[in-house]
Amino acid sequence: MKPVLAATLILMLTGCASVESATTLQFEQVQLTKSAEILTSEPQARPEYILDSRAEIEIEDQSGDGRSVAVEFARVERGAAFLVILNQSGEILGSAPIDPQSQPVTVVLTSPLTTSQELSAQLRWDDGDGVLNLDSDPILVEEHEDDVAEDFWYEVTGG
Repeated sequence: MKPVLAATLILMLTGCASVESATTLQFEQVQLTKSAEILTSEPQARPEYILDSRAEIEIEDQSGDGRSVAVEFARVERGAAFLVILNQSGEILGSAPIDPQSQPVTVVLTSPLTTSQELSAQLRWDDGDGVLNLDSDPILVEEHEDDVAEDFWYEVTGG
């Protein structure tokens, strides 16, 4: 027995409704509405950039054994973020979580540098999962829509 017909019979037997005749719709007669389109649409893309007019990084050229990078000052206003150290190819060398109270930060590199090179420090907003993901954690930009990033030279010394 079809569900619509069964429901109609139950309502009639209990006296809750009076139906003269049951109507059965064929699939071809059903039209999708706007709400159905919303349920089946693709999820919204995450933003590539998040504005944080107070976000700032201060980092100087430095030397060391290649195992870590010292950042003099890192600040965000919009909540949790990541300070990311990248090489010139865009490969992540290390990262550290920061919050609005963060000041000096030391980023331990995942693999020590063996040669001196130019690096970049960048701020990325944490999308709320506490894990750095370049695909879902947007880059923080300042009020002129420039990335909150700074390049610096790292000199590897024998150590």
